Amino acid sequence: MGHVLDIERLTPLFDKQFANKLDVVRCHACLRISHKAVTLTEKEDCTRPKKQEVGDKVLFLGIDIAKNTHVASMIDDNNKPVFKAFSFANTTDGGESLLAKLEKHGANSENLTVGLEATGHYWLSVYSFLKAQDFKLHVINPIQTDGWRKGMEIRNRKTDAIASLLIAELVRYGDFIEARLPDEAVLSLKNLTRFRTYLVDSIGDLKRKVICVLDQVFPEYQSVFSDVFGVTSKEILLQFSSPAELESLSVDTLAELLAKFSRKQIGSDKADKLSKAAKRHLKRRYRRRSRKTEVCTAVGS
Repeated sequence: MGHVLDIERLTPLFDKQFANKLDVVRCHACLRISHKAVTLTEKEDCTRPKKQEVGDKVLFLGIDIAKNTHVASMIDDNNKPVFKAFSFANTTDGGESLLAKLEKHGANSENLTVGLEATGHYWLSVYSFLKAQDFKLHVINPIQTDGWRKGMEIRNRKTDAIASLLIAELVRYGDFIEARLPDEAVLSLKNLTRFRTYLVDSIGDLKRKVICVLDQVFPEYQSVFSDVFGVTSKEILLQFSSPAELESLSVDTLAELLAKFSRKQIGSDKADKLSKAAKRHLKRRYRRRSRKTEVCTAVGS
């Protein structure tokens, strides 16, 4: 007598490689009952993983990124350490030593998955090197690895060896959001945009510094030149950065200099106004040399 049943059960796992996975199988079976034995014959099983050949490996490498020296640890699919805390320099020789270490333990681009933190810009060299070797790579935000460490490391220890092991375990577990990696064109544009922003901010800081020093050395100067940072104004400040130096010049000499610096667009009227402002200034005796140096350095930058 036979009955067709729809059975959902937990099945034994193939090899040690799958010992940490839950294999839930829904199968159709034919139950044959006799006076001697009860046997279960499977008719269909579409979810069970195929039994792997003896010697196959699934390995996970975690790399803790630093400026000069990185630390790598590798585990297998049973979460057993293959090696711990292997240090290698952030150089070509260091990368080759890592490859030799991986080869020694039977790791290759087919059976190894690598995880590394997106720590500053230091991870880019290692990522590029391993990418060229066709390894499967996952770049993880350090915030996620830190959260994983706090959940897994009870004593809250934090060393390079522990960090690299935890990264490997996180990649093995698979529950993480991978860092977004833009292509080369976007990454280059991003870097250039940041550099331009830095330059603009730096120029703004220098201009504010010049105005601050001029307010102490020659506050009347801004009433003569509407654009303190124009070509003519900067040439005047570089050569005569104090009212006393301008006061010693005659109006005609000052007019000639202004005409030279401005390609004859500024003449005697501006020279006369600048000379009167220098004579009208209430002179200070303290820190004159240091302020002059500040003005010349900031304007010439």
